[in-house]
Amino acid sequence: MSSLKEDIEEFMGIPYEEVVIHVVTAKDDAGYRRKLWEGMFPKEVTKENIWDYYRSDQYAAFLFWQAVQKQNEPVMPQILANVTDMYFTQPRILDFGCGNGMIAIGLKNMRFNNITLADIPHEYNRFLKFISDKYKFGFRFIPVETWNEYPLDQKYNVIICNEVLEHVWEPEVTLLHMVEHLEQSGYIYLSTFFNDMNGHDPSHLVKNNVYQDVDKWFGIVEGTGLKKAFQDENGVWKIWQKT
Repeated sequence: MSSLKEDIEEFMGIPYEEVVIHVVTAKDDAGYRRKLWEGMFPKEVTKENIWDYYRSDQYAAFLFWQAVQKQNEPVMPQILANVTDMYFTQPRILDFGCGNGMIAIGLKNMRFNNITLADIPHEYNRFLKFISDKYKFGFRFIPVETWNEYPLDQKYNVIICNEVLEHVWEPEVTLLHMVEHLEQSGYIYLSTFFNDMNGHDPSHLVKNNVYQDVDKWFGIVEGTGLKKAFQDENGVWKIWQKT
């Protein structure tokens, strides 16, 4: 298997350093995203321009850079791996808002074959299709083209929603849509933190800070028909089951 940088260069047709030339000067993830936002949209975040931000080549370049920077870090939440392995033989898995795709690749390496990735069709998402074909991962891809129109075409045993809802315009609508496509007694891995990081990361929508109250947010989650199932190693409820 080629290195991640080599795969990126094969896909993009240019050296990796050129792909991320505007990213490497950033001190951290959020710092880069703030600079990126200010360069594209030197104004407040709106429902329309945040979508353009996510679809931009500049944001895709950030995802390429982030994947390489974090490729040696553990990306598979242990609780997710444990629950998926314990309760299912070959579950239908959806990674909703898959980002750099490393969780899906980790599940594939565990033995799971029926994995669908849903995300905005930017350049990095096309790269994931490229490596899925190259290494015969067999991933299915669902393009998310606009807010609140998520063309999920089946029900899933396991849904992964890892640090996604703080980025979407209407978290409750998005969550409910996922629950509707979760099989009865299926599990959803739900990890989110509603914090705009003091304005340093515009993609963490400040309007979603209203969900910072954990009890209030858990009440909303339970109102969709989910119940608490498993906590992570820090005692945080991360796995919910559809009742």
